[in-house]
Amino acid sequence: REDKLLRARDKYRTLYENAPEGLFEVNTEGDLMGGSHALAGVFGFSTLERMRVEAGNLWAMFEEPRTYRELMHRLDREGLVEGFKVRGLKKGADPVWISVNAYAVCDWAAKTQCIRGSVQDVSDQKALEDRLAQIKDQDELTGLMSRHMFLDMLDKSLARAKRQESFSFALVSLDVERLRMVNESLGRKAGD
Repeated sequence: REDKLLRARDKYRTLYENAPEGLFEVNTEGDLMGGSHALAGVFGFSTLERMRVEAGNLWAMFEEPRTYRELMHRLDREGLVEGFKVRGLKKGADPVWISVNAYAVCDWAAKTQCIRGSVQDVSDQKALEDRLAQIKDQDELTGLMSRHMFLDMLDKSLARAKRQESFSFALVSLDVERLRMVNESLGRKAGD
């Protein structure tokens, strides 16, 4: 029976340590109590032991301390956090965007004993989201604001002018002569 327990423990330890996501267990201060090899990789360390020695604290890997406080506040309030995106720092201070899923492990008195969860590198996804936002707000060819962004800023300025008498703004409109003729004869791309 003890042999079965040891095999089961080894099996789940292997699954845990070799999980493709960065699994972690930290105390309430963020000190690493355990984690997967992928956790070290997300933050640019070759091994978890190296990460534990050089960084030690998972929350210290967050670029801004307020994000740690926000995460802890949500964990205290809800007990579970999913998809918490935060900018972290890899070994060498290179930025990395991570998504954190975590839950609080509490004692019988509902006092948090430790936090368990996972982190995933979402830097590529964040870069794509930023690029899409830029395309939405800016004309790719000219670098000028898009029509969508212009109308949004105009609406906001009009609303602010109604609320604050001291706020004023100006709108300048330019009409390029014969642009329609250029667009029709040579195409929009040439006109742009």
